[in-house]
Amino acid sequence: MSTKSVKADKDKVTVQVKVKNTGIVSGKEVAEVYFSAPDGELDKPYQELAGYAKTDELAPGEFQILTISFDTKEMGSYDTDKAAYVMEDGDYIIRVGNSSRNTHVAAKLNVAEDTITEQYSNLMVPVTENDNIENSDKYPTLEPMTTEGATSITYDGEANEIAAAKTIEVDFTGYKAPEIIKENEDVTVYTSDTTEEKYLFAKNEDGATGTVSRVEKGNANSTDYSVTYQEHVKKFDGDYSKNTLKDVYDGKISLEQFVSGLSLYELANLVNGHSSDKTVQGVAGATWKNDEKGFVPVNLSDGPAGLRITQHYKQDDTDYYQYATAWPIGTLLAQTWDTGQIYAYGEGVGEEMEEFGIGSWLAPGMNIHRNALCGRNFEYYSEDPVVVGVTGTAATLGVQKSKGVGVTIKHYALNSQETSRNKENNTVSERAIREIYLKGFEMVVKQAQPMAIMTSYNQNNGRPAADDYDLCTAFARDEWGFKGMIMTDWGGGQSVPMYEMHAGNDLVCPGKGYSQIMKGFINEPAWTSDGYVELEERSIQDVDASGNPITVSKMVPNFGGYKLDLNGNLKISTTVAKGVELNEKVAELKEQGYITSVTTNSRGVTTVTYKVSMDDGVESTQVISLGDLQKAAINICNFIMNSIEFANANDLEAKSLNELYADALQTITSYEKDDVVPSTTYSTITEGYDWGPAISRLL
Repeated sequence: MSTKSVKADKDKVTVQVKVKNTGIVSGKEVAEVYFSAPDGELDKPYQELAGYAKTDELAPGEFQILTISFDTKEMGSYDTDKAAYVMEDGDYIIRVGNSSRNTHVAAKLNVAEDTITEQYSNLMVPVTENDNIENSDKYPTLEPMTTEGATSITYDGEANEIAAAKTIEVDFTGYKAPEIIKENEDVTVYTSDTTEEKYLFAKNEDGATGTVSRVEKGNANSTDYSVTYQEHVKKFDGDYSKNTLKDVYDGKISLEQFVSGLSLYELANLVNGHSSDKTVQGVAGATWKNDEKGFVPVNLSDGPAGLRITQHYKQDDTDYYQYATAWPIGTLLAQTWDTGQIYAYGEGVGEEMEEFGIGSWLAPGMNIHRNALCGRNFEYYSEDPVVVGVTGTAATLGVQKSKGVGVTIKHYALNSQETSRNKENNTVSERAIREIYLKGFEMVVKQAQPMAIMTSYNQNNGRPAADDYDLCTAFARDEWGFKGMIMTDWGGGQSVPMYEMHAGNDLVCPGKGYSQIMKGFINEPAWTSDGYVELEERSIQDVDASGNPITVSKMVPNFGGYKLDLNGNLKISTTVAKGVELNEKVAELKEQGYITSVTTNSRGVTTVTYKVSMDDGVESTQVISLGDLQKAAINICNFIMNSIEFANANDLEAKSLNELYADALQTITSYEKDDVVPSTTYSTITEGYDWGPAISRLL
């Protein structure tokens, strides 16, 4: 392996590598390009992977030229104090080899002065309730690993290679760093003739503004968290409550107009998964089915190494078979270093999704191999964020080549353990978050635009992943330009559904968050442990014996902002632990029709479901904006319209997400391969030679 050339400017670094088979059997080889950043104010590793490529199969004597490129700004290091990526002045050493332990110097890139290459805001820092605390105290007390006192990695002849290497001046004159600053967490609420005004913080006037403020209560692993943002009204004239999602697809109305016509009940159902609405046997769940609004359920299939669906089932005395391919695990795919093969694997998964009618695959896993004992390591790619990003990009583009199907990259983010994963709280520096744990996700979002992202169960610096606005919105959407939908992992971990809506986690899976969403708008019933509600004293309007109106105090069931209603279109549920006897009122209300079901699962937990309507006589405390649900609904509606299920239901031609998002795709690292050059010498020696006698003698 030899470096043919290195070119660089402020935008891109390009390395040409010649790989020749000097052995006696055919094979492939990987060329890897690394860089070593100069020592400065920021601590740096010995070298970092920037890009790589694998040759085609080379016969003995054959060679191939590989051209590997990467963005120059990828050599920057994140400076927390500046909230920016910085290329510090000095020499950046470009190294080439077939592994991290076998690299040699190819060139030096010189940067004359410190240069900010990307300007952002500090995100995902540990929370505090005291606004007067100095910024420096908002960061965790960490003892990060440094190179101080460490023995430097080197090899014989390295110093001579560095001294002899060609120096390329990288001139940043006139360079303008991209700047994405988080200014606020404001939301837009869309209103029209039928919008329920009582759920607005602002007046129902175009351009009006209202303030949303709440304290999100922490748990044993975190502190309370204060949230304040503005709700801005965008008002449309007209009634959009009778329109369907197909009207949006056809361009008759905008998506914003459509969600303005959805009721709170419809929005709360739309942002929840509904396992019973799935149309493919064995998938993990689906989005909400509602024929009246045109919501076609999109199937969500588990399976990190292929589609996990029911292989054989019977329906109406007919046998059905759904055999899907079992593919290699994620770690093994990454170990090939062969993005062409990984893309082909993605194509295979995508073709099966299209055939079975499955719009979303809950894979691939993108987390870092932080610990060799992590129970999910088999579905994650690597300990190196660039390997994660390159592998995930190839798999995503392969799947999304097929029409109407897409991936869900997960578990976003910093999911590094399975043990007590619902109690985990990672304390991590912002630099490590950006440069290591989110880097692979960032690369896949920018280079492939996955259909969806799945959040993780854990907390990061005191914030549950799905409740974290910085993670779900500021990083994914604002900094990286993510255009898809974000969903929780099954059960949601430590997050709270009504807070997820504001954070930017759009879909609550598997669908138990409806009542939690409604808590953001309507007071919850005062449930008792035996399946009923507590009694409370309320002032009730009544009449005396003479028919005069009076106000009296009565003890009434506290169903919060709801009331029992035989004609109600809402349902609320509570659970009763195993061994607890149900309240005597449960049987009475079930007999009267106010309770629709009483079911007990395999663990002995009983669920009691009541039929109710909203009680306008109770003033509820609202803590989230209707706009929070609407922005989630918009992302889910786009998710549905892009699916194979929506296309099939409406007799449409589904589109490939690769084509749909072609203009949004970026290139961070890439490669090109020249044609394989045959070996004249080798072919001359072997041509026409009869190997039979030699093999016989050998045997």
